Amino acid sequence: MKKRRAILGVLLPILALTLSACDFLPTDLFGGKDNSQPSSSRRIRSNNSSSRSGAYPSGHVHKFSEEWSSNSQYHWHDATCGHDVRSEVAPHNLQTEVIKAATCQETGQKIDYCTICGYEANVVIPTTNHTWSEYDRKEPTCLESGYIKKFCTVCGVFGEDYLPPTEHNFEEEIIQYRTCVDSEIIRRRCKVCGYEEIIDNGCYGHDFQVIEHQDSTCSQQGYDRLYCSRCGEVIYSYYQLANHVWSGNVSSVAPASGVPYLTDYCLNCGQQKIAVATVNGSIEGGIKDSIATQYGYIKLGSNGAALNLEFTYPESAYVRIYQHAIYDNWRNDSYRYANYHCVSSALSPDPYNYNFSMEVNGQLVDMSESGYISYFDFFANSTEINQDLIDNGFSPAADCLIGDAQLVPGINTIQYKRLGSYCLNVDYFVFVITNTNHQHNLSSGMNYDEQYHWRQCMDPNCPISGGIVDKYAHNYYQYRVDRGESCSDIACVINNCADCGYYQYSYERLEHNYNENETTYVTNSNSYQQSINHCSTCSKTVQAYQFSCGTVVEGSYSSGRLTQGTTMKWRFPVSKTGYVSLYLPMYVSSASYLSRTFESSLYDISFNGNSCQREDIYCTYQDAGVRLYETKYIKFATYYVTEYDVATSEVEVTLTSSVSSYRPFFDGEIRLEY
Repeated sequence: MKKRRAILGVLLPILALTLSACDFLPTDLFGGKDNSQPSSSRRIRSNNSSSRSGAYPSGHVHKFSEEWSSNSQYHWHDATCGHDVRSEVAPHNLQTEVIKAATCQETGQKIDYCTICGYEANVVIPTTNHTWSEYDRKEPTCLESGYIKKFCTVCGVFGEDYLPPTEHNFEEEIIQYRTCVDSEIIRRRCKVCGYEEIIDNGCYGHDFQVIEHQDSTCSQQGYDRLYCSRCGEVIYSYYQLANHVWSGNVSSVAPASGVPYLTDYCLNCGQQKIAVATVNGSIEGGIKDSIATQYGYIKLGSNGAALNLEFTYPESAYVRIYQHAIYDNWRNDSYRYANYHCVSSALSPDPYNYNFSMEVNGQLVDMSESGYISYFDFFANSTEINQDLIDNGFSPAADCLIGDAQLVPGINTIQYKRLGSYCLNVDYFVFVITNTNHQHNLSSGMNYDEQYHWRQCMDPNCPISGGIVDKYAHNYYQYRVDRGESCSDIACVINNCADCGYYQYSYERLEHNYNENETTYVTNSNSYQQSINHCSTCSKTVQAYQFSCGTVVEGSYSSGRLTQGTTMKWRFPVSKTGYVSLYLPMYVSSASYLSRTFESSLYDISFNGNSCQREDIYCTYQDAGVRLYETKYIKFATYYVTEYDVATSEVEVTLTSSVSSYRPFFDGEIRLEY
């Protein structure tokens, strides 16, 4: 720095002589007057001096500071006489002094300084670019990316460049051409790497045009005959039957036996119908009491409740059955579109998931045809309106399809049973007479599924929907039991239907068959009673210990039940090797709990300190055979008593509960079989 100042001392006098020899300086450096106008003095005015031309006193000589003023580009001397003028304005004469040189990875630093006025500026020197040298390369393929590995020859740092996969070079082969129903399938193979893929471009879909139309009547379905312009296929699309136009000339029939009924006929087709009032039936269970009840509508109150009717009809007739009803959730749009015969929703995958059933003369009415109709379809366009019921949230009245059945000459019986929650309030069952002369042409064998069996009428014009005749639930009996070595082992039970031969398997654990007269009991002070029994079925001798409560090691229990986190122990004498099992009782006081899941995995069980495998064969209490208000002993776990255990003369059982919502009553049982 001292060296720079010495240079300044030499240069300043030279610069002063140079400036004094100049006629003017470029005042436009600061926005002053144009430098094309010569000045009689080397001193110049600032940008404000032009507005005060001639304002200086005659003979005035400006005085200037000896110190330099500067900005990032120029330096000058400011006037000290109070005038806004500057002298010796000139660009900086910059030189650079490098403080730190830049490298590939770090910035450097330098100082730019003016050799005349001493102005200085710190400047950052940017990093230099790496000088890369490649030492490894993997070329990309169609399926894999590549890379370039490199290092800098200056700083030694390593780097890697990603090379994306190249595109496949496909050749295509059409293996299935597109039609109305078939997709276009193309197989593509890369000519470079051999990769193959299948492309499904979809089908066209039919382009159907209506070429014939027939309106529905109340006795014959209407249809559209459709022609596909692409493939020439012809199909029929059928409409629902039109509603009958009933005369309204209702007649009341009071048969010699059974309840009375009403009759009417259709003005268009002459078809007859009869209507049986629900209020004339007998109720098993209860009904829902509401404003609808006051108008003669009945809604069964709980699952299992039934309505029974009996009436006399003079001849054999095939009928289509409807329930004349109103809907009690009409204001709730989320229910309107539900399938009216399903328990949960129209989307239920179970075709037998009905919320009610009907039997006519003991034969179960097939309801499958009604499964595609929503509440909205029935009630939305009905004109049968009771304003009092509408104001209370009920729908208009409509005939809701149930299915087909056959009436017989004489007494006919009807049973209408509630199976699940539903929203219908019924005042009449309507039987529309469809045929009085049909004779069934029944198949030789029975048809069946998992729940029902039936006979099939082979006549395509059968008035019963689907030709399903004599449909009944299976009548099971126990055909065979494949037992294990002991009754406490899981047995395969085969149940056959006595009517159609359909069979099903179930896996159960059977109880020992004891002779109570040969049972002996011994009670000791450890809160258990010992009994020795002999099973007449599997010939096992069963040494059992009934107990009420063991020793609470940790936690607590109340009301005879183990609480969460409680550990309990029992000790029992043993004299022979064999399988010892822990049975705990289950008791349910509410029907809704029968379907609760039973999880033995929520308990930790050990015998003589050895953890044992829990029994997990049951899913719910009901599956395990538990009944309402009855106690059922369920097998929790099994342990094999060894010679060592016999030598110690006892078995210690430890059980810990890890949950509070599944708590068995603890008057349990330990069984030793040999």
